[in-house]
Amino acid sequence: LPDNGPRGVSATRNNKRILSVNDKGALKIWDFATQEELMNLRIGHETLQVALTADDRWLAFCYPTLRLMPCHSEFSAIYLYGHTGPLNSTSVSHNGKLIASSSEDNSVRVWDASNGVLLQSIQIESQVISLSFDPLDKLLLCGCQDGSIRTWEFASQNEPKSTHVHHAPISYLNVLHEGGRLLAFFEASDEKHIWDLSSETMVKDL
Repeated sequence: LPDNGPRGVSATRNNKRILSVNDKGALKIWDFATQEELMNLRIGHETLQVALTADDRWLAFCYPTLRLMPCHSEFSAIYLYGHTGPLNSTSVSHNGKLIASSSEDNSVRVWDASNGVLLQSIQIESQVISLSFDPLDKLLLCGCQDGSIRTWEFASQNEPKSTHVHHAPISYLNVLHEGGRLLAFFEASDEKHIWDLSSETMVKDL
């Protein structure tokens, strides 16, 4: 992994490659099977998180902007402007076509990953610090500072559904379908839980 320790780590959807960025702003891409280093770029000290989209563009999670850049080049970046505060979280959809981002300005935004066009934006009264698309890419789940999970059907104009699941901020969130249920795996206050979003019940404490 990069010198000085990784600041952000992400895996591609097929788990074939790992991306990491350190405090010096060095981005590295690795082959998971062979552990071969495929790319080494310097992208800026402010970068916190990286993720790879379906068309092999990497997403640099930066303040004040999100940035898309082709993996084969250091140039021709696409800058995604709109947030007015430091960024909290980002997520790439399972099909790699969408990017979601949240910020301290209390907005959540959904972008077209191919061209950086803003598709949807919403204001939420509690800061969103973690994001996850559901496996069908129809819902965006938002883990909030107030311990709630907001479920947003972003293609519609409906307000997100809010469910309070913990007394602490939702620092990590991942969503999966299992047996007809929509389950949220989340972390709060160093505790890990699985929550059934359909029945609004706790499935398991880990």
